[in-house]
Amino acid sequence: LHLTESVLRGNEAAVGGAVGSGGCCSYSFITLEGVVFEDNVALVDGGAMYGSSTIVESTHSRYIDNTAIEGSGGAVAYVTLSSEGDTFLGNTAGEWGGAVGYAPVEMTDVWLADNTATHGGAIGASYAHEVRVSGATLNHNTATTAGGAIAVVGTPLELSDAVLCGNSAAIGGALWSERHLGATLSHLQLLNNTAQLRGGALFINVTGSASESSTTTALIQSTVAGNVAPAS
Repeated sequence: LHLTESVLRGNEAAVGGAVGSGGCCSYSFITLEGVVFEDNVALVDGGAMYGSSTIVESTHSRYIDNTAIEGSGGAVAYVTLSSEGDTFLGNTAGEWGGAVGYAPVEMTDVWLADNTATHGGAIGASYAHEVRVSGATLNHNTATTAGGAIAVVGTPLELSDAVLCGNSAAIGGALWSERHLGATLSHLQLLNNTAQLRGGALFINVTGSASESSTTTALIQSTVAGNVAPAS
């Protein structure tokens, strides 16, 4: 499937409000160029798009005000996602990933703002292959439980040249990692994020991780300022 300069608005489905894809025996491929997904709704996963065994390449597309009511991925769920120059604005998930949930992702030069979920206001990944984000702005995303901007469980994380500002969660105002498998965090600005319980900017828990060697976190040439969590 290839979509260019198209608008998908106001669609509803059980999964994949606008687009659903997947099969048991082979991969599906979707390319999106300059596509707008707006006000789409899924009862469970993938407010705009859902795919099992699906590879998606999305460039300069916009995902706005999509909703996964009872599941994950307010905009996109379960696909393997490559995203460049995309905007994810005001998407909502009942569980993981207000914008992108339960998906291995590689994102470059993206903007994720005002997205909401229980885990990972913008991005939520559990036992995904990897989450890589570079050149991104993640601001004013909210998680009611953990990871205001990003929440990962058992998933390696690479985050570079990004601004995470004004995000909030109960634990890990900007970032939360459980069963930690290591993270490289370089050239970041972690600014004015808020946690109601622990970790104004970051909360990382290595409990249950595979081995000590896999749990290293490197914070390189980054600024961490103005983040807030209650005093212990």
